[in-house]
Amino acid sequence: MPGTSSTLRFVDEFIKERTDLWNFSESQREKSTSVGMIAWLLNTLVRNSNDDLKPKDLTLAIHSLIQMEQRYTVDFTWLNGEPLNDIMNSTRGKIYDALINCSIKEVRINQNRAFWDNEIEKLFTERLLSKTASTEFYWSVGFNIPQISYLNMSWLSAHKSALMSYETDEFEQPVFYGYLLFSAQLYTNLFDFFYDEYLQQVPVLTDTSNISRRFVEHVWVAYAIDLPRAERLIDYLIASENPQQLLFLVDRIKIEQTATNTQRIRRIWKSILSIAERSDDRDLQNKLFELIYFVEILSDFSESDLDLFERTIALGGININSYRLLKMVEGKINAQEFSVGGRLLNILLDNISSEAYFDEEKIIEMVETLYQHKELTLADQISIKAVERKNFRLVKVYNKYHLN
Repeated sequence: MPGTSSTLRFVDEFIKERTDLWNFSESQREKSTSVGMIAWLLNTLVRNSNDDLKPKDLTLAIHSLIQMEQRYTVDFTWLNGEPLNDIMNSTRGKIYDALINCSIKEVRINQNRAFWDNEIEKLFTERLLSKTASTEFYWSVGFNIPQISYLNMSWLSAHKSALMSYETDEFEQPVFYGYLLFSAQLYTNLFDFFYDEYLQQVPVLTDTSNISRRFVEHVWVAYAIDLPRAERLIDYLIASENPQQLLFLVDRIKIEQTATNTQRIRRIWKSILSIAERSDDRDLQNKLFELIYFVEILSDFSESDLDLFERTIALGGININSYRLLKMVEGKINAQEFSVGGRLLNILLDNISSEAYFDEEKIIEMVETLYQHKELTLADQISIKAVERKNFRLVKVYNKYHLN
């Protein structure tokens, strides 16, 4: 089998000698697919190579990709209107992705501090300054902007205006949107870089798309880790009172594993709850009922938070997860926070429809525990309400602690 070096030499010769490959007046779609497959092959060779890839091999791969980028002249057309698939599967998208991967690999091979390959940087700069960059270029930069910031953050800063000025009829900020779509995490250096775009997009990204969801997630994470100016941004987002953004925000906070700053969650809870309480949108209130699950992530949830919980319960909810609600109560009782756990259960029984099923065995266990730890008034109140819900087995428990 040919090695990586011989394969790269063959590809470079093939690109140079097969001039018919670049005549897109005939068999345009077939030739476009072929060019894309060559870019994919080069990308795969570079990514999967280990010790057998030499600096001269990487230089050859970069040379081939740059030649392909310069000779490929087919206009981009959206297939599905879905950037991640349409751009990544486009021919230029494959070329640009391969070029970025080559740059990252070059740093590793040379074991140097991060740098951007001169030829690739020159190509990207020329495309920007001459305004010959394609739609695929801007999206690809967005998809790969964390990598580019690692290679040369000063290049991004120097060309930010040119990167941000490109708009299309479909999407007004492809670089920023590409970053949102492709970045599973928030990069702190890019939060500052994109801060103006975050602010400007608050009234824009209000739909149900993945771009909008990721946008809200970034805003929350920046606030949660206390990045500069993040509080101003999240306050603006909440004050805008867009229902979809609020739902995305609640969804994101709910998946926190261990909250490092519970006061920030309380602050968000209070702000969103106030919006829900004064809203006439019953659907919004029903969905923001999910705020009750913030109890699970507030490790220091205490009696002072019960008012927030009760106000949230009062919003009403169609889809009641009674098992999850009881687990919240059980968690407090198991942590020997008997008063808080009992009051939580009392609030649930007061506010959740009698049609909602609560595990009878669990409630009996909890009431027994409350009685045993001298929370007599709470235990009595819960027993009476549970019996009203036809949990008649609690009569025996109640009588057991009222023999006299």
